[in-house]
Amino acid sequence: MKKVIRMPGKYIQGEGVIQDVGEYAKPLGTKPALVWGSHTRAAVAEPVLESLKNHEINEYFEIHFNGESSHEEIARLQEEAKSAGCDYVIGFGGGKALDSSRAMASRMGVRYMIVPTIASNDSPTSACAVYYNEEHECIGNEMFAFNPDVVLIDTGIIVKAPARYMAAGIGDALATWLEANSSYKNRGAVFAGGGSTMTAQMMSKLCFDTIMGYGKECIEAVKCNVVTAAVEKVVESTTLLSGIGWESGGLTCAHAVANSLPVLHETHDFLHGEKVSFGIIVQLMLDEDMTQEEIYRIVDFEIDMGLPVTFDDLGLKDQSLERMQKFGEHAVKNETYIQTMYFPVTASSMAGAMMAANSLGKRRKALKGIK
Repeated sequence: MKKVIRMPGKYIQGEGVIQDVGEYAKPLGTKPALVWGSHTRAAVAEPVLESLKNHEINEYFEIHFNGESSHEEIARLQEEAKSAGCDYVIGFGGGKALDSSRAMASRMGVRYMIVPTIASNDSPTSACAVYYNEEHECIGNEMFAFNPDVVLIDTGIIVKAPARYMAAGIGDALATWLEANSSYKNRGAVFAGGGSTMTAQMMSKLCFDTIMGYGKECIEAVKCNVVTAAVEKVVESTTLLSGIGWESGGLTCAHAVANSLPVLHETHDFLHGEKVSFGIIVQLMLDEDMTQEEIYRIVDFEIDMGLPVTFDDLGLKDQSLERMQKFGEHAVKNETYIQTMYFPVTASSMAGAMMAANSLGKRRKALKGIK
């Protein structure tokens, strides 16, 4: 079986690197389309436009992102960029803005640069875009031929966002090795287009170890809006290591749960990484190879991060086994990631794992004196 790994052409991270956008954009083309929402533009436009000017990028076209990575929105962005004569794309903002920028650039057949302004998930380095409808429901994803030419992430900007976003990014990235390891045992194909490499597995494990070691200090620093060594390590883990890890290492149960949670309507307003964090516990309840000590360590870490570990944390009103059985039926039927586990997962075993995860979360929170 062939083995494949995917990664961005160049990755730049550090405090203040937003001022270097022009340096890394200049080789990509002659006229960029700058895609950003109003909030993001207000936060980064001044240093970005100054950097473009300093590197003699005098022609550019700004396109306002309307907030949803829908097919309709991406088609609009693409048409505006083409009409303006843009020959490459720079996307700024959070996951949906970046996915839309990735999709429009890929459909136009031009090079593109990704500039995240929050670290809430591990999508920036990937070639994958997730699509939603106008009701904000996930309707699928698409894997494009190429990853971003450049990913530039300014940690000085990242720490200005609410700590909840960083915690969600930690929750998303925490699953990377757990899922990659499970997928590898099945020797299945991954998003990259072949089997997982040793490099992807190594990156996934480094991601897990770094997050577990530095996550708490990172969150405390973000609460103070300061960049520390812990912040730099965790941002690299949640963005680069996790991004390569999931795309070239594999996704399994944790993401299947996260992607299915919107059928439990109370969870609609939760961030992707918050849903993944609960999915991790569900996967742990199913995996016979995980020791009880390791399970407790991971769940306790999630509690320290303020991530959801119980049904109450997710706002679920009906917490019955019957409802979880219907959830399990949906997940097993609709989420192909379930099939990449190295053992069979049924609707009933999924329902039981959901109930067990909730029970474990309650007990571990009680030990910490948290209701």
